[in-house]
Amino acid sequence: KRINRIAMSARYEETMALANSTALADLATRTKLAINQNAILSPEEKRTALGWLLEVLRDSNASESDKRAALADYILSGQRTAMR
Repeated sequence: KRINRIAMSARYEETMALANSTALADLATRTKLAINQNAILSPEEKRTALGWLLEVLRDSNASESDKRAALADYILSGQRTAMR
């Protein structure tokens, strides 16, 4: 449990550092590239991931910092954060 907590803390710090130092538009571009360049994803998985990216960017209930954090998390871990 302690190792997991340490790893989660490090991932959080790395994610927030990227989110706080990078503009939303740049994070969106990097996320789109990460999705399209991922050779492991099937075409359907890429469509789903790109749909998620658009959902994050269009979510009027999410703050810009929440959007930046979600995209930074995807760039660093490949995980798609639920915005709701």
